[in-house]
Amino acid sequence: MARIRTIKPEFWRDESLATVSSEACLLAIGLLNHCDDEGFFNANPKLVESDIFPLRELSNTTTVLIQELCSIGYITLYQGTDNKTYGHIVNFEKHQVINKKTTSKIKGLCDLLNSYHTTPVVLPTGKERKGKEMEGNGDICPPSGGLPNCDHEKVIALYHQHLPTLRRVEVWNETRKGYLRQRWREVAEELARQKEVQVSDILDWFTEFFVHIGTSKFLTGRVNSKDGRPFLADLEWILKPSNFAKIIEGKYHGT
Repeated sequence: MARIRTIKPEFWRDESLATVSSEACLLAIGLLNHCDDEGFFNANPKLVESDIFPLRELSNTTTVLIQELCSIGYITLYQGTDNKTYGHIVNFEKHQVINKKTTSKIKGLCDLLNSYHTTPVVLPTGKERKGKEMEGNGDICPPSGGLPNCDHEKVIALYHQHLPTLRRVEVWNETRKGYLRQRWREVAEELARQKEVQVSDILDWFTEFFVHIGTSKFLTGRVNSKDGRPFLADLEWILKPSNFAKIIEGKYHGT
């Protein structure tokens, strides 16, 4: 049964949540209604989808949306003693005031396993597959352990190597990490349609991407923008969703 919960105004200005998809953000709100009084919930994607999206056709799988919220630290996943996967909204008690709190049965399952706060579980991303092919268009699934983790340091190193005239990365805060994690996942999911993707495959993609940026006179400050001054991109600007898509489409590369 869904519970009456509150959403604080700060939710809408949360920089980490701004880096995930609109559907993942909606899931973050829905989980507040469907978790117990200590912020725990059954993380079975099918149950989550039936509870929160019973009438909505999603553009992505619930598994991927759950992983998006994991990637920014909004939720953490744990394996219970009953071999089921459970989730916890990390700052639930900080933002929700429960007057008549009911003790969480799920937390007890995780505590008995000594997994709470120690061994988070990662759900595999991508659609469930039947045999060797995914339902629908027959795309190949990612490896069973999920998509490779984002290698922030190597991507930043590639950016510096191939775009030495652009602004260097001096601070890598949570907002910027969130942007890169999201772009990394998008690239990995696309590559995984063809084969089981490795970290090296994703890094090779980013290498070609940065080389592509280097051929743009506009992005590298070699022509003036509309205000008469040269524009110089930086990695945060490049990784923002709209800019990232436009770069791939060649919209900053002239005619």
